[in-house]
Amino acid sequence: SDQRLEKLVQLMDRVNALPGSGEGISASVGETIFAPTTIAFNKFREKDVSIWNKYAQQDEWFIHLRDLLLWHFVTEGRFTTEDLFNGQRQFLGNSLGNITVDQRFSKLDNAAASAIIDANITTSDGIVHIIDEVIIPPYL
Repeated sequence: SDQRLEKLVQLMDRVNALPGSGEGISASVGETIFAPTTIAFNKFREKDVSIWNKYAQQDEWFIHLRDLLLWHFVTEGRFTTEDLFNGQRQFLGNSLGNITVDQRFSKLDNAAASAIIDANITTSDGIVHIIDEVIIPPYL
């Protein structure tokens, strides 16, 4: 119900819904969730609008978008920001691979720790971190 997560929820509902089911990606998919704001998605799109528009026209666009969203869902545990950057881990496992944790520069793949604008929101399913960057999988 957080307005900052409205776009993420809309996209999750779109990319993973089975026709007629009304179901999207469940929050239980990830125990730690990095939730990009609408502004983050807009910045991601505006970095190269021509490429965004080109791929948005392709049939496989929703597969790529689904993968991009799933990349933000860590499946291996509930991590606070203190847990993420305490020097104990190099990777965070998700259903598609591993988010690289750069302890030296405090980054998650391409997103700096400073991009986390609201951290450690505890829910019944895990922990949510609202970020102002889209974490981009290395294969995209």
